[in-house]
Amino acid sequence: LRGAILENEKKNVREFEEILELFLGLKEGGFISDLEVDQIKLALLQGRSTVFQRDQDLRDSLDRFKLQLGIPVTVPIELDA
Repeated sequence: LRGAILENEKKNVREFEEILELFLGLKEGGFISDLEVDQIKLALLQGRSTVFQRDQDLRDSLDRFKLQLGIPVTVPIELDA
C-alpha cells in the first residue's frame, strides 16, 4: 500500500511539473498573474515534500518488517506488487 501511495504521489508531482510549464507559458502571454503561477509552484513544492515523506515512510516500514522477520535492516529486500 505504501509503495502504491508513493507512486501516486510521484505521478502527481510529474503532472504539477507539466501544469507549471503550461502556466508559465500563459503568464508570458499575459493570460494569468504571477500569483497564479506561484500557487502552482507552491503545490509542486508541497507535492515534492510529500514524495520525500512517503518514501521515508516506505523505507521505515520495510525496516520494521525486516526486524519482525529477524533479519538485519541492511539486507536489501523487495516486495512483490
